[in-house]
Amino acid sequence: MEPYHTANPRNHPERSARQVCFRVSVYPQTFDLFYNSSDGLRGRYWQEPELGFEATKQVIRLLRPNLMRFAEANPPGFERRSKFASEMGLADVGISLDAPSSKVWVGEEVLISSQPELVVQRWIENEGRGIMGMWCKGPRWRCAPESGEIEVKGGLIDSDGRERIPESKVRRSEEIHFFGFT
Repeated sequence: MEPYHTANPRNHPERSARQVCFRVSVYPQTFDLFYNSSDGLRGRYWQEPELGFEATKQVIRLLRPNLMRFAEANPPGFERRSKFASEMGLADVGISLDAPSSKVWVGEEVLISSQPELVVQRWIENEGRGIMGMWCKGPRWRCAPESGEIEVKGGLIDSDGRERIPESKVRRSEEIHFFGFT
């Protein structure tokens, strides 16, 4: 479980927001197909933002029963990095997983420059320029990481169970479509 790290300190609902985070082990070849292939999850975003969004929701729907069983057997721990975010019960885990902003992706730690690189014309052309008010954040999209772990992150929910989507994540699907990552 993680708190909302960039919450507005004067906004109590934001400060209390937290999300569930699961790390799922997969074979490296499965990871490669999942993340790097043209018809994998990132490939779906490349095809069309809505296709990537729907593929993400489908993966979460398929994993949800196992994730909920795991959470029930291993209640989410919480490293208190925020004095405002509260613990999560099993119902909160489900709400977080069902939130529209929940996602499946790779851990940031695998996105390093020494990895093999993808060559995607749209992402090359968009690197370093803005599109529809969004800006590419650099060449990290090129990384084709080889790992054995994906992350399933639920949406950020506040202490009342309402989703809190950070402004920087509102256009996540479009950013991945145009730039390869967010």
